[in-house]
Amino acid sequence: MRPVPYQVEELFEYYRERFEMIAQDLEKYEKDKTIILEGAAWLPELLELNEANPKNVIFLVPTREFQLHCYSQRPWIKDILKECEDPEQAFANWMMRDHLFGQEILRQAKARNYKTILVDGKRNIDQQYKKVKEYFGLK
Repeated sequence: MRPVPYQVEELFEYYRERFEMIAQDLEKYEKDKTIILEGAAWLPELLELNEANPKNVIFLVPTREFQLHCYSQRPWIKDILKECEDPEQAFANWMMRDHLFGQEILRQAKARNYKTILVDGKRNIDQQYKKVKEYFGLK
């Protein structure tokens, strides 16, 4: 129920903190090995600081509508929201926080020449997979 802009900034701070730990975990892998990483902690601003090659990075970010559609179908959402004073408003704030987070990820990624794909549900998972494979030149 906290103000959404505060939640967005808090989320970025959280991932900035976690990034160092994640980067340390990755040090155990050989540098020439391909690793596929997924998650919101891979902030473009931090990847740039770690000299991530734009040819090796792609961000898939859901549209607000797609995210709302998917989250409203998840059965566990109601269990989380039942603890809130106003579950409807809490859900709206949650979705707006995630939308604004995604918009900032897109802005940061584009500013650093990282590839982005908006996920809007028009492509099925196989089509998305094919698009990502094509970007990376995978067979």
